[in-house]
Amino acid sequence: MASASAPPPPPPPGNGGSLLGSSAVTTAKEFLHSISQNLTNSNYLLWCQQVEPVLKGHHLFHLLTQLQIPPEHLTIADRDAGVEFLLWEQQDQLLLLWLESTISAAGLPRLVSCKTVCHLWDKLHMHFHSIVRAKKQQLRNDLRTFF
Repeated sequence: MASASAPPPPPPPGNGGSLLGSSAVTTAKEFLHSISQNLTNSNYLLWCQQVEPVLKGHHLFHLLTQLQIPPEHLTIADRDAGVEFLLWEQQDQLLLLWLESTISAAGLPRLVSCKTVCHLWDKLHMHFHSIVRAKKQQLRNDLRTFF
């Protein structure tokens, strides 16, 4: 008689190319990429052009754009250790630390207080979107007064 057990769930996305391969220390050291300039109020686009390819190359960009915290207990084996959640949390915190290290704390101190990398990324986009919107309005006003 065939058992009625469900097939095992597919592996969660995003683990390939993670910061945490077999050893968090080894892979975290391998991930250390230097960015030529820290993020300030005047170099956001240049900073993004350096940061995004690094994150996409390591298959980590999804951590920035989607806050998908995995459940702590995916399987019975994970019940005690919460392995999947711990792996996500380690990736998130290592990436958050790396991104914060590329931000000029003097110029953007209020952005360096986020709990997750997704929260930091959202705050960065909102901050620079508001700067661009203000600059656009200023240029529009300058054009009107010029003509």
